[in-house]
Amino acid sequence: MNWHKWRAFAALLLAFTVLPAFGQQWPSRPVRVVLPFPAGASTDTLLRLLSDRLSQRLGQPFVVENKPGGLTLIGTTDVARAAPDGYTLLLNANGITVLHLTVKTDFDVRRDLLPVTLLRGGMLGAFISTSVPAANLKELFAYARANPGKLNYASTGSGSNQHLEFELFKQQAGGNLDIVQVPYKGEAPIIQALMSSEVNIYLGSFLQLGPLAKAGKVKLIAVGGSKRSPQFPDIPTYREQGVPMTHTYWSGFFAPAKTPIEIADRLQTELKAIYQLPDVYPVLTRNGEDIGGQTPEEFRKQVLDEAATWEGVVKKIGVVPQ
Repeated sequence: MNWHKWRAFAALLLAFTVLPAFGQQWPSRPVRVVLPFPAGASTDTLLRLLSDRLSQRLGQPFVVENKPGGLTLIGTTDVARAAPDGYTLLLNANGITVLHLTVKTDFDVRRDLLPVTLLRGGMLGAFISTSVPAANLKELFAYARANPGKLNYASTGSGSNQHLEFELFKQQAGGNLDIVQVPYKGEAPIIQALMSSEVNIYLGSFLQLGPLAKAGKVKLIAVGGSKRSPQFPDIPTYREQGVPMTHTYWSGFFAPAKTPIEIADRLQTELKAIYQLPDVYPVLTRNGEDIGGQTPEEFRKQVLDEAATWEGVVKKIGVVPQ
């Protein structure tokens, strides 16, 4: 073996021996965990619990830093631009997969972040006001087609998750649905508008709307999971009613792109174990959510698949980044 071949072989051998050790040595100083949502919310409380458990297991502080604003773009961009050394992490929700499509920015989740693992996820549902004469999706679609432009649906604005989800919903229902979008400033006014029949349809979460459906103040006519909800076992899924889509939400951990995969793998392993702790598991699943723990490769595939879906929706309806 000549000198050049020997040097190449030695470099390759060093890479295989040093990289795993690098992952094992992490962390050797405090880790910053950015949350692009306000302090005090349920996700903030949960993240602080998880960060405390990570600190106990790994021997270094995991410090939560709230950076809300800009549809999570402020905190997300901060992490994307951070050094890829494992000392800056991000917890964000599924809306991150549409940011590069709806907001003017140089950020792209597919390029600038490394998915680490899912935290948890759950299903959403199709809720309608009590004034709409429908008990299921078939009746809703029939009424909408017989009364074009009469029904409306709520969103938090053009290009928002709710807007894109409803446009996909209409496409998967076969199109030809003239249902008007009505933008609101947040979910709280949307819920009030749905209860008063100011707005007719909202694809929303069980957390706020589930109790109202049980009380008869709104109607739940479909659930967006791959199976029925234990909370509403009599309500069929979208797929059971002929709409071939799932309608779910999730939150997950990310790191800057080019972070060593050994660090991501170790973080995923630790988080997966923490999710099962007796003081953590009930908090994760109290609203019927499923816990995560997927590998970085599995989570990355999910992120890329969702981004591709929303790219197709955005192109079809002509949303322009604002």
